Amino acid sequence: KVAEFSPVRSLAQTISMAGPLLQLPRLVDEVAVGEVAETAPRPSSEPSFDQIDLKAFEMAVTVPVTRILLEDAQIDLASYLGNHIARRFGQKEAAWFVNGNGTTQAEGVLTSDDVAEVEADITGDDLIDLFYSIKTAYSSNGAWLMNRKTMAVVRKLKDADGAYIWERSIAAGQPPLILGRPVYEAVDMPDPVAGNTAIVFGDFATGYAIADRVGFDIFRDEYTGADDGIGRAIFHEVHRAIHG
Repeated sequence: KVAEFSPVRSLAQTISMAGPLLQLPRLVDEVAVGEVAETAPRPSSEPSFDQIDLKAFEMAVTVPVTRILLEDAQIDLASYLGNHIARRFGQKEAAWFVNGNGTTQAEGVLTSDDVAEVEADITGDDLIDLFYSIKTAYSSNGAWLMNRKTMAVVRKLKDADGAYIWERSIAAGQPPLILGRPVYEAVDMPDPVAGNTAIVFGDFATGYAIADRVGFDIFRDEYTGADDGIGRAIFHEVHRAIHG
């Protein structure tokens, strides 16, 4: 079956966790700089930070397989199952990065209190307002995230001169553009209906971090079920996502 993934991992920054907890500082208040005369006292100012505590969230599955099936399979069934489960884990974590609740799953872009929401219709003017609602440093490195149904709506939008605002990609294999920034399809984004957040725009590399711990492991147990000829492979993976 065809696997569809939301591309947040490829857009965000990725870091590694060496233990069960990772603490990251986040700037809250910047240093205040003031003008002074040549011999006047210099003002004092300190930045302030808060702390983000990251702990890993785990996903797992147990797959029972009979010994006879493993012995008689015309393909390398163990390898096939490993690749299949790894793909399914990838799909689940990709969904977490969009909609994860932050308590039992990695915190998603749409569920974070740190991401501003804008109520608007999907029109060319509203997309322009959204683009210019964030700081230039972020918009110049930003990306659009939406699902196929929303892409179909946006692709039909035109400006006052009747030209489509959707721009074709500048090279083969590159994403299309809106206002000069790339558009990525995310299957886990909501549909473009009233009450849904159908479009996300921002600098994911700066605003979203994925912390990986352990990665993908397989534990193969051929003894617990030996009395009924069934072995078990336990697959698990650990990930955590946060907003910066």
